[in-house]
Amino acid sequence: MEIKPLVFKSYDYVKWINIRKKYNNEYNTTPVLLTEIELKSILALLFSIRYNYPIINEKSKDEIKFILIDEHPITRIPSVFGHQMLENLDKEHKEWFNRLHNKSYLLSEIFIDSGLNEFVHLALIDYMAIRKFEYGKFFLNKLSKSIFDSNEVSTNSIIEKIKDNLNNTSNKLEFIADKILKANPMTDTKDLLIMSFAFNEYFSKSSNKDAVYAITNYIVKENIYLLSIKKNIFKDAINKTIKRSWNLNRGRGGHKL
Repeated sequence: MEIKPLVFKSYDYVKWINIRKKYNNEYNTTPVLLTEIELKSILALLFSIRYNYPIINEKSKDEIKFILIDEHPITRIPSVFGHQMLENLDKEHKEWFNRLHNKSYLLSEIFIDSGLNEFVHLALIDYMAIRKFEYGKFFLNKLSKSIFDSNEVSTNSIIEKIKDNLNNTSNKLEFIADKILKANPMTDTKDLLIMSFAFNEYFSKSSNKDAVYAITNYIVKENIYLLSIKKNIFKDAINKTIKRSWNLNRGRGGHKL
């Protein structure tokens, strides 16, 4: 069966906390018939939970609560990607979704509902062996924008200078990683990789990044919670890297590295 690339679409979604509030009286007692938007929103969260935490233990339960709060931009990325997959279902899986949509669910047990979990595994997670490249690219795009678009040193002139540096460099990732390490010598390997990948994704339009996207998928799948709580650490590290390591003070009377 041919797997087509995702067509990224706009969609409506409802936060889990708002679904709980809406059906608060029925939450523990009465199954409810969800709207299509509500069910897709729940399935997207379920995808994020089951993809990032295939085995649930006491530690992961606390981290899953972080996903369900649905406030942090990094932990939202997997569920957003899951929602995009729901918007791209083929005919067979759309029919399956419609059958699930016609059922009522007890909300207090919805994330352990066997039918919904089976759907998430077979219609979404099983396809991630192929979609890992799309997901890695999607994640890096969102992560890099969350770091750089609000970064105090990412002015247009600085961005152009960094792009010029990278355009004249053959091994971009090695070059970027070296810059990050010089500015942040205590950076561990996984953090260095994900920051280098995000940096390269934001500033370089080079192709042939499939290996990077596959590695990103692996790192994120194993470390989504840590990545989310380290966002500000990444932003500070990138700030130091840009300020100290890119010869961006030339012509301003500043220190030349």
